[in-house]
Amino acid sequence: HFFGGRVVVPAALLFTIHPPPSPHSLFSAINPPVLAQMSKFAWAKKRKPAGWELIEDKLEEFDTKLREAVNDSHEGKRICELNWPIHRLHYEKNRFLYDLFYKKKEISRELYQFLLDNKIADSGLHSKWKKPGYETLCSLQAIRAGDHNFGTTSICRVPLAKRQDKIGPSVATGCISCASGDGGPIWWTEMDRAMEVAATRKAAQPVSRKRDARGNPATMASGAKVKSVRAGAGGTFEEDEDSNSDPEFAERLKRLRSEHTAAPPRQ
Repeated sequence: HFFGGRVVVPAALLFTIHPPPSPHSLFSAINPPVLAQMSKFAWAKKRKPAGWELIEDKLEEFDTKLREAVNDSHEGKRICELNWPIHRLHYEKNRFLYDLFYKKKEISRELYQFLLDNKIADSGLHSKWKKPGYETLCSLQAIRAGDHNFGTTSICRVPLAKRQDKIGPSVATGCISCASGDGGPIWWTEMDRAMEVAATRKAAQPVSRKRDARGNPATMASGAKVKSVRAGAGGTFEEDEDSNSDPEFAERLKRLRSEHTAAPPRQ
């Protein structure tokens, strides 16, 4: 259409020429494969530090897996499940680079800084791994309070031994548990391992005993004690194995015994 000497293109025609991005993609503004290529082109012509050849093939492998995960069919899957492989590959790639520098000492500080500066490695995730309690954090999204109900963290941050309801993966990342004590991260494909870890952790937990205001173990009258105290005429008091653990209870029991002995039998 011509309007005032200008060409006006209908909006419907624009979407026909340039279709909007898929709603299932991890990034809403641009397709992930295109974004990956653009980020790669940004540092492809830069001079690489020494040791780059040791990780180049592995990085290419991770990029290939990421493209396959993004282009994978979504039939029969929930929308949230489409991002789970991407979170897992992102974790594996960064853990590979993190261990090469901090644990195996196979790459130099210069190369590691090059990876961080060019966003080949996730600097935010690496900094979290250095802090106690976050050594096996699966993704920064798991601890981003704005992405979860009630401003808390993801369910995968709760140890398996403390889960009250059924065990399952996080809707956001697909991680079942990345708590430090569970040896994680445990992903959605490792449900059997998660159940085994949960059973082992719960069995290893010590049995906690309640304590009174003075800090002493609280000894409550059991059914046998109550029955013996309330026994009628002719009833006998039975010794309980915990009767001497609390001096106050022992004194009350002694007084009740004397009162029961002195009381006349009922007619």
